[in-house]
Amino acid sequence: MGKYSKAKRQRSLSGGTSSALEAPGGPPSGDLSAAGDSEGGLPGWLGCLATVLEWTAGIGLMLGCAWGFAWLTNEIHESTLYFSNIKEVEREISLRTEQGLYYSYYKQLVRAPSLWQGLFELVRDNSTEHPDTINVLSRMNIYQEVLLALLYRYTWFGGSFLYISAALAYLANLTYLQPIYFYIYSVLFLNGLLICGLFATSWQLTGTPLAGCLAAVMYTLNSMHTTRLSSTHALREHFSLPFLWLQLFYLSVYFSRASVRGSARERVSLLGAQICCFLFTLFWQFNQFVLLLQSLSVLTASAIGFVQFRKAFAFLLTVAGSLLLVSLLQFGNPMLLTAPALSVCLSGALSVAVSRRWLLPGFGSAGRLARLSRVACQAWVCLLAFAVCQTVL
Repeated sequence: MGKYSKAKRQRSLSGGTSSALEAPGGPPSGDLSAAGDSEGGLPGWLGCLATVLEWTAGIGLMLGCAWGFAWLTNEIHESTLYFSNIKEVEREISLRTEQGLYYSYYKQLVRAPSLWQGLFELVRDNSTEHPDTINVLSRMNIYQEVLLALLYRYTWFGGSFLYISAALAYLANLTYLQPIYFYIYSVLFLNGLLICGLFATSWQLTGTPLAGCLAAVMYTLNSMHTTRLSSTHALREHFSLPFLWLQLFYLSVYFSRASVRGSARERVSLLGAQICCFLFTLFWQFNQFVLLLQSLSVLTASAIGFVQFRKAFAFLLTVAGSLLLVSLLQFGNPMLLTAPALSVCLSGALSVAVSRRWLLPGFGSAGRLARLSRVACQAWVCLLAFAVCQTVL
């Protein structure tokens, strides 16, 4: 009788436990329900607070690294040339080689009676290659000088107030910034954006701001090998590379799995990549080689299934549109129209569209041999379209 009662009691306990575990929806009763309430309450608020603190600390570290890089570069430049203790003509002479040529166009626009007259003189310039008359806006990448002259003439320096100009003046310990100071500190500000782009890209790829801080610190400590900013301010690369790193950040967000079709994250990241790609192309004559490597990388990644076809198609059209728009602003510059980067982007976009529609609809479920054959077909279509583009352009 005792054995029977003991077995019955064990069966009832096991049955109650199994019924409780099989009951749908959350913990059954007792202490587990209290634990569920605590999971939906305080830990959720703590997680939200931790996220806010992480973002605040990350953004603060990013801005601090950017300011530290700009300050360190300015100190090296000042200690090398005693820039603030020499005459203005000596400051201009310190801009050696092609730097002086680029700065002369900026100075010409600043001192012109009007900005439109200065632009007209650049379009019909007969002093750079005298006695020939050339279009400087078409021959060289000097739109950054045009933008800086526009800011200098029509902001706080020309009579109206702009807070960023006051901040630059405070950085230079001046109450009025001369044109050359505004030019140099604008370049420093842009390279601060480069550090922000590097920091944000590392943060996005790793998920922690400490990686961004490490990347920015290593870039700053090795600045003698990573940049020529401390001795050459007016080079084209110092205006364009900040937008390259910002473009890489936006592309890392755009190509991530979290950027789903039609989401605000995808649209904003693609728009940011388009703007940065256009500015990078506008400010540097060697943009086509970097964009060629990017296009080939994205095209290859889409062919083997690492990047979605629609995202690769949008990126290739972005690069092609940037090259065409910059060529239009440079009065039909043939160097961009005949560049291999433009042909690769147009042919790559065509091959991606054809592959998405006919060649690779079931790429993920196909066998290895079928995948190789389809990738070979896409490569053949791309090469054929590339040959046609090179012939036409």
